[in-house]
Amino acid sequence: MIKTKLGFTFVEVIIAMAIFAILVVGIFPAFLIGIKLNTVSQVSVELSSKAQATVEEIYGYSTTKTLAQTVTILTTAYSTPVVSGSTKTFTKTTTDYTYTIAITEDSPLYGMDKVIVNVAKINNPYNVPAAQAETILLFK
Repeated sequence: MIKTKLGFTFVEVIIAMAIFAILVVGIFPAFLIGIKLNTVSQVSVELSSKAQATVEEIYGYSTTKTLAQTVTILTTAYSTPVVSGSTKTFTKTTTDYTYTIAITEDSPLYGMDKVIVNVAKINNPYNVPAAQAETILLFK
């Protein structure tokens, strides 16, 4: 009668589990870093999209309204502007975001107005930096 060996011995199983555990411990931090980077990237894209949408909204005003009319609209939607020289700064805080709009008159040249929009996330556990969109407009 010939005896054949079927299966693994207990020692072989323990060695295989130890090797597997060492590999998992080595790879697991990479998964955690990947999850964090994915979240940071998602928030960053979200903030950039909101900043760009706000710039496009102001661009829409610039095609049909004067700068003074646009300031009036922004004052009702955001806050009373803080004026520093030729720059008017508006802020608005929602439950998730803080919007800051800075409009500098006659920058870089007379008749041109520079618009900078910053959007920051309020509940920001990974400290994703605020997104910024900027343009130069010629109001009506």
